[in-house]
Amino acid sequence: MYTRIVDVYNLYKNRGLKLIAGDKGMENRVQSCGILDYEYEESVGDRYSYKMFLENQLVITSFMYAKDNEFLIMNALRNLKNRGCSGLIIKNVFKIKIREHVIRYADTMNFPVFISDNSSMFFEDIIINVHNLVAREKEMNFGRKQMDLLLRSEVGSDQWNTILERLNPSLYDNYFILYLQTGYLPDPVTVREAENVLIREKLLEYSDCFFAYKTGVMLICSRISIKEDFVADYVDNCQSLITDLLSVCHIGVSSIKHQLEHFKEGVYESLQTASFAMRKGIGLQFWDKLGIYKAIIPYARKKPMKHFAYSYMKPLLEYDAEYQTKLVQTAYFFVEAGGHIPETSELMKCHQNTVRNRLMKINEILDCNVLERKTYEELMLAVKICDCAEDFF
Repeated sequence: MYTRIVDVYNLYKNRGLKLIAGDKGMENRVQSCGILDYEYEESVGDRYSYKMFLENQLVITSFMYAKDNEFLIMNALRNLKNRGCSGLIIKNVFKIKIREHVIRYADTMNFPVFISDNSSMFFEDIIINVHNLVAREKEMNFGRKQMDLLLRSEVGSDQWNTILERLNPSLYDNYFILYLQTGYLPDPVTVREAENVLIREKLLEYSDCFFAYKTGVMLICSRISIKEDFVADYVDNCQSLITDLLSVCHIGVSSIKHQLEHFKEGVYESLQTASFAMRKGIGLQFWDKLGIYKAIIPYARKKPMKHFAYSYMKPLLEYDAEYQTKLVQTAYFFVEAGGHIPETSELMKCHQNTVRNRLMKINEILDCNVLERKTYEELMLAVKICDCAEDFF
């Protein structure tokens, strides 16, 4: 996503920056930041006006040269707009009154004008932050680096807020996260192409993020408000547009989050759900539809959980390896069938007596009776723990 005026505004809206005109130009692109100092002062003439300001440039000024002649402000706006600049920030240290005709012009031309009376808002700080936002746009690895920082356990709340601000200062409190797993790190050209497709179809907005991460692509969709039906439609549209382009194999979708402080949780949900979908051979999986797996996945690799699953599954795995049987497979399908032999037979495409014989062998090896409710529940938990840990055995 490219940097917009709204991204810069979101960095400073809580620091005294106010939008006074041109609200329809908030999505104007920003590629650089410059200072208006003396270039449009009358005695200078045209010597600098065609050299100093660039297309898609955000301009900041104190209008010192116009403090005794407010009509020069209108002239500056016209020139900046004609140069293709993105917007104007006024640090109003001279308490200049911005006239109504200036505001009307900026509104008509969709040229955002901001004003600040905050004396601690320094030009250098704005220029550096704009530079960093633009650098984020150019560097495809930026999102990956910020995500790695965010997921570190030692990151404190102050660092966490800074990282999110860097990732996208326009993130809303309502969001969900998709992880599109490809099995490899996609090349930057393909990622950029997929991003452009989503932008063209209006699925990717200034409040979203889209970047390569690990063996796939992460998409963060944030909106002012989000409902369940929006998520389903959004995911379906993304899947149809970019699955083939990115060679996406599995998609994991987090639950809807309503606070940015739950961002890390949403990231884990998307990653773990995509990983689960891969192990189960599912193309698309929503975290909210994982059922009991939601309680198991976060702890599946913990030693007590592994030890519990080992006690049931390892003896069956060893028996299968020695005698070329299918006891582990039978245990999986038996659990998937809810502990019912006829349904297990249908899933495995074999006779019910074959299933019964295998279950009897499982009972013999484990010294239990999986047809009893208590033992079946334990077997079910062991199987589901294995489902959640790709490196279990």
